[in-house]
Amino acid sequence: MESNISESPKHAVRLEYTSDGSQRIKTWESVKDGDVLETVFSEGGTILDRHLLKAGKTPKEHAEEFVEVAGLEPRENVYEAVSLQKGCPKCGSSVSCIIEGEQGDIPVMPVYMCDSCKSKSYCLTDQYLILLISRNIKMFSEAELEAYTKNPEEFIKDVKANINRMFAAKHIYEIK
Repeated sequence: MESNISESPKHAVRLEYTSDGSQRIKTWESVKDGDVLETVFSEGGTILDRHLLKAGKTPKEHAEEFVEVAGLEPRENVYEAVSLQKGCPKCGSSVSCIIEGEQGDIPVMPVYMCDSCKSKSYCLTDQYLILLISRNIKMFSEAELEAYTKNPEEFIKDVKANINRMFAAKHIYEIK
């Protein structure tokens, strides 16, 4: 299986590989307090999953561990930031993912910035939203959990509508 690995001048690591027949991009980036943010992207740049890995290893060490466990033999490549292969909802230009929030916090919802007009946007896949819900099940009331169990599709639709309203109030556009 063909894979490529690269490291940025700031020591972020990007690995392109195949998983279950689909192209994936995985990045490891240093964030506050020595922690490492691990993000899995689709081939088109949508975020499928992300984890905060506590301090102890560098991004390169995490990448090397993943490569070894997965049995990959990646070739060295030139580092490029992951870009979403969808245009800015405001002007249509390309967008880049912002890793840290305004106070250095890592946002649960990844935010993108337009390379041209600098407007902020987000792109939330159902897959990532379902992971967020399942990892944060204690945040939901009994009634909400019952609604989720009865009709997951409708529940996801309602959660997305709430997220849309929150981001719209902050002038952060949805990338569809």
